Amino acid sequence: MTSRLTRLLLAVLRRSNPDLSEAQLRRELRHLKGTLRLVGIFGLTVVLPVLALGYFALASIDTEEEVVENEVVGAADAIVSQVYFAAKEHFDRFEIRTAEHLRAGESVLSNLGELSPHLRVALRLSPDGELLAPFRMPQPVNATPPTARFQSQWEHGRALLEAERLEEAALAFHEAARSGGDRSYVAEARLAEAVARARSGDPDSDALLADLYADYATVRDRYGFRMGDLILLKRGELALDRDPDVGVVALRELVDDLLSGKPWTIGYTSEMSVADRALTSIEYSADSEWVSRARSRLAERSQQLFWAEGIIHEIEELVEVAPAAPGSFGYTSRPGGHAVWAVTSWGGDIYAFSFDRAALRAELETSVAAATAHSEDVSAWISRSDAPARSSLVTRPLQPWMPYEAVFTAPQDPEMIYYRTRRRRNARLAVIGIIIISVLVGVMLSARIMSSELETARMKTDFAANVSHELRSPITNIRVQAEALALDLVFDDEDRQAHYDSIVREAERLSRLVDNVLDFAAIERGAKKYHFRPEDPTDLLYRALDSLKGSKNVTIEANIPDALPVVWADREAMSQVLTNLLSNAVKYGGDERWVGVSAEPDSDELVISVSDHGIGMSPEDAAQVFEHFFRSHDPLVRKQKGTGIGLAIVRYIVEAHRGSIAVDSEKGRGTTFIVRLPLTPPESA
Repeated sequence: MTSRLTRLLLAVLRRSNPDLSEAQLRRELRHLKGTLRLVGIFGLTVVLPVLALGYFALASIDTEEEVVENEVVGAADAIVSQVYFAAKEHFDRFEIRTAEHLRAGESVLSNLGELSPHLRVALRLSPDGELLAPFRMPQPVNATPPTARFQSQWEHGRALLEAERLEEAALAFHEAARSGGDRSYVAEARLAEAVARARSGDPDSDALLADLYADYATVRDRYGFRMGDLILLKRGELALDRDPDVGVVALRELVDDLLSGKPWTIGYTSEMSVADRALTSIEYSADSEWVSRARSRLAERSQQLFWAEGIIHEIEELVEVAPAAPGSFGYTSRPGGHAVWAVTSWGGDIYAFSFDRAALRAELETSVAAATAHSEDVSAWISRSDAPARSSLVTRPLQPWMPYEAVFTAPQDPEMIYYRTRRRRNARLAVIGIIIISVLVGVMLSARIMSSELETARMKTDFAANVSHELRSPITNIRVQAEALALDLVFDDEDRQAHYDSIVREAERLSRLVDNVLDFAAIERGAKKYHFRPEDPTDLLYRALDSLKGSKNVTIEANIPDALPVVWADREAMSQVLTNLLSNAVKYGGDERWVGVSAEPDSDELVISVSDHGIGMSPEDAAQVFEHFFRSHDPLVRKQKGTGIGLAIVRYIVEAHRGSIAVDSEKGRGTTFIVRLPLTPPESA
């Protein structure tokens, strides 16, 4: 396989370079194999992974919309979960606190704010659903109207009472009681009689009130007031007039009794009114802290009563929700109702807790606002779970606590997913494009570097061959001339002198070649040193021109003023620069063999020009002519002997002298090298 590939590559090289010898083809093959090996490694380690990365990146673009949708859905799910767990945390806290109170034997029917800020009333029911505390269900009211005699005597008594005719008023109320018929009217008339007698100073009034309490305490009057509460209120107020301390104690006991364990009746405000009347009577006589606490308890109990009146029709359903396990909670509510019920069983009774649905929703909407505060993509809201959702992303019912409520989410901007997908797709395409362009640029730069390295390697090989050839030529000439002299193969003294002169010229040529190679080696090592002294450039130029005297048929045109300004230079190095430039002008000057040299000061520089009318060079060759080992591929140039380091040495020496060198050439019209040297001394001088 290897030999077959070798033969194939050799065939390709022969076809592309028919002028190369077999040895040169083999050398090019070695370079080509190295290049192919490097290209293969680069392709496997860089190009192939990048192409694979680009492929998978392009393939992933198709799933970008799904990714964006998943991100939005994930954000919506996070918001819904945050609101759901806020509700769960609220009700878990309520259940824990309620269970702690029940286990400790404490009442859970009052101080509801300790259990939940949204709790409006707590009820205790029997297992069969009878309301036990803190309220009772209303009883049927006796609708029997009072008799005409009762009504007449009652109104007559009221008029006498207002006229402060107390004894007559007491007799009128007594006659009304005798003709009242119904117990509620009788109790109402007898209480009015007892009050009139007490106000008249009758000593038997207290006994009369005590008898009334014993007989009619549970009876309600036609306005729903319990006679027992009214009797105690009247006794306290009457006692307050006679003995304030006794009256305060009596009314305080009445208030405590009404606000503690005594159930109020739903639908009636009598207990609340009696308690408020009693508190008002002793507000400035009783202990202020007690009055403040009693007012708070009365306000809480009153609010519970009003709330219970609104949800009285739901109480009958609570028994079905009560869980069998004590301490466990069940939840229920009516669609569109104002209450959310939490029901548990304890000690054989059922406890039902009514929450304000609107307050719960307001708290959860605050949680929604907090959850969506940092989201630019998703909006959320709370609504009835059976309400139609407007393209909801994620919906989660708030069960079991709020059965008919749910959290809904939707994109804030319906077009948002499309625009974000397009933006991400464009960004990914841009990144892929940048990667591909970077790889292509890297490949191109690597190819140029490899080509440059191969060209340098080829130049070094050519340099070795050229140096060998350049050395062999003067050595051979010296040997031939010396053998002719040694064997006395000369015609006369003039011929002998010609042999001597030839040996000297070839020796000088050999010396210059060796000096160039040694100087180049020193330059490459950074070991070349120069000694700057003031030199006469006219003298340097004419000495360099003397080196051309041995050249045949060379026309020299020198334009060198006699008085040029002094330059600071290393004499040997600058002579080498001028000699190399003149030698190149002769070598590539063509058949005309004309060399032009000029020098003139220009501001603070000395400008030296060396020209020929020879073969010239292309712009591409002119850009590389000062590179070491460079030799043009032009056949006319290749015909001339050379090492490819002469002009590189020239540039290095000129730059070491703080100067510059440039070339102006045109193909077929000749070349001019322009050297600029500063006239100011170097800093080290």
